[in-house]
Amino acid sequence: MASPVPRTLTASERRPPPSSEQVFCNTACVLDGNPVAPEYYYEKQIAADREELAALEAELKRASAERKARLEARIEDARHKLRDKQDQLKARIESTKREGDAKVKSLQQQVTAARDEQKQRLEKRLAEVRADYRERSEKLHQAWELTKSALR
Repeated sequence: MASPVPRTLTASERRPPPSSEQVFCNTACVLDGNPVAPEYYYEKQIAADREELAALEAELKRASAERKARLEARIEDARHKLRDKQDQLKARIESTKREGDAKVKSLQQQVTAARDEQKQRLEKRLAEVRADYRERSEKLHQAWELTKSALR
């Protein structure tokens, strides 16, 4: 007797994309028991999901007709996982932009109100914040591109 084919979730049954508040707080994520920055977490998770999807698609090409239906359902689930990660990433990119803009604006206001000695310290901090924002943003955009290429 053949085992039942797993059912694919309909659009109404899938979880809605998380809001930026649900995705991550400003603390580090944990990956393999070690705390990591969210940018690196996404990169690792997306790479693992892409590998799983590629393995399933390769197995689908070699599978018998009976197994193909089950594999297609697993492939669809893997694609949904990647889409969910893509939604989380989009929320994280937007949240990182808002955070960076707010920090820069706050530091700029402090610079205009500061004395000369304090201005130099604040301008240095402002440059550090901008560099950190650029680096985080770049990592998140790289992860975004990975999800886009995996879903093609």
